Amino acid sequence: TMPRSGQISPLKIQILWLNFLTLLICVGCKHQESTSFSNWSRTTDTDSANAKFIEFINTARQIDLDADLYASNESVKKQKAVESEYRAKAAKLKKPFVASEVPKTVVRSVTRRTTYFASDKKVAMSVIGDRRFSLLNIIKMGTKFHHEPEGLNKDHSYLRGLNIVGNSYIWELEDAIASEKFDSIQEPAYKATLLGCFLLGGSGFDATLGASLIDQTRVRLISVVSKLDQNQLSKLAAKLQSAFKHRPSITLALSHELDDMLQALQEAQDLYISKKYSELRKYLGKGCEDSVDQLISLESKPEKAKDVFDWIGNDINKRSEWRIKRLKNPLEYVEPPILIDRKNWRLLYRYFGTNLDNLAPLLQTCYARSQIFILDCYLRKLVKSGKPLPDTLALFSTDSIRDPFTGKPFYYTKTQTSYLLYSTGEDGVDNLGESLGIQKAPDLTLEKPISR
Repeated sequence: TMPRSGQISPLKIQILWLNFLTLLICVGCKHQESTSFSNWSRTTDTDSANAKFIEFINTARQIDLDADLYASNESVKKQKAVESEYRAKAAKLKKPFVASEVPKTVVRSVTRRTTYFASDKKVAMSVIGDRRFSLLNIIKMGTKFHHEPEGLNKDHSYLRGLNIVGNSYIWELEDAIASEKFDSIQEPAYKATLLGCFLLGGSGFDATLGASLIDQTRVRLISVVSKLDQNQLSKLAAKLQSAFKHRPSITLALSHELDDMLQALQEAQDLYISKKYSELRKYLGKGCEDSVDQLISLESKPEKAKDVFDWIGNDINKRSEWRIKRLKNPLEYVEPPILIDRKNWRLLYRYFGTNLDNLAPLLQTCYARSQIFILDCYLRKLVKSGKPLPDTLALFSTDSIRDPFTGKPFYYTKTQTSYLLYSTGEDGVDNLGESLGIQKAPDLTLEKPISR
């Protein structure tokens, strides 16, 4: 049927509609092309990982794998034993055996535990074998921790292996303390501390485990230090100082963590740009589901999505630069950065950008208390020998008395036979050694002895 004069045929309407859709698609494509997202990728260390470091990481990973394999085999054995028990009961009662009624028995790997009974320790020592000595020998050779920026898909299985190795030395220390074999505490304390110091050269997860091993060792030593004689105090302090020679700059772990945060941000941004939303949800977790939904809603407005990623990246850079500068030059006042708060994106930001705020004071506390403990050993030795206490800490090296929170010497006061040694802590204010929490920000002293 021919259209009447002045009317548009259905075919022309379809053609016009298709042209309109094509125009919209082209405009959208050009709009996306014109939105260039920022690059947050981090470069790796200039030196490639040497063979010894690779051996170190692979050995630690293998310990974790062997622990998982042992747990899996034990689970099968126990499951069979339970099944046999249920079969025997069914036969005795003349009832049919129902396999689905047998409860599942799962043995948890020792590398995935947080508490250890005597039987767990025995299994752990069997799994580790002589490999813990190989790991420490690699460190003693002067091998440095080689860090490569890690993004969203991190493999920290090696840390589970190293955690159990560090704990094995702490168990040895505990046994020596319990049996009052005080001449035998120096070696396990040194080895656990040495491993901890090496891990401080990694990024956030590595350094946190390293600080934990150092702190756990120190806490156990504090419980017995008053019982040590002059010679034992001197040997212990010397051993710990030897381990601390492998301790890197306090800012190294923060720089590495900064690299990791920005690399993770880059990978999240790449997933968003390529519209791999399910993977983005998987990596960011349930806590960020609403944030991912918000990002998806900006699909037609890429410049706004870019603005969100830029806000996070720029905030991380500014905050990190401020933290690292403060640690490098605690005597200088560093103006805090002016940061923009975006309430709607706080949960997303927290996934990437709050790590240094927790890591920096954790490392400062570890470094400060470790150094205070060594000084405490030497001062205790003087008291036990009947020699006068020094009027100041000047007889010790500058590095050994430097408070990482202030850059100044630790605070020290003394009487004829006693002394008080402490750090001001994060606020840098001297509260005369008050550490019980009465002050808003109490001073930092050694932990109180624990009874076991």
